[in-house]
Amino acid sequence: MMTKILVSDWVKGKSTNDERFRGYVESIDEAHHIAFVRVVESDNRKAIGKIVKSHLHQTEKLPDQVFTSKEQIKSLIDVALMIGDRSWFRELTDMVNDTPDVTDNEWRGKGYSFNRLSGYFSESSSV
Repeated sequence: MMTKILVSDWVKGKSTNDERFRGYVESIDEAHHIAFVRVVESDNRKAIGKIVKSHLHQTEKLPDQVFTSKEQIKSLIDVALMIGDRSWFRELTDMVNDTPDVTDNEWRGKGYSFNRLSGYFSESSSV
């Protein structure tokens, strides 16, 4: 069974122009089964930072990422800068500033995950 892809999910796949990519879903056209994906990695450098169309059957949801340190959030800030997403940049910057300084092991033990649109959530909390 295929995992349902939702807005804000990180995905990989092939665009309608035959470009391989990784990025996050900005919107979905359910009627035509197409995801509109903001590209952060691609075999076509010109596609990076842009939105591409991908048929849902050619798009695969990536596993949710669990962040273990502020450095990982800072890496996402770099991605936000690269693609010019100001609101996501501000959101991530606020998270870095609000995140307590803990060791990687302490952070892993707390089980925090991150969703691009809704921020941090505890893996034990309902979404």
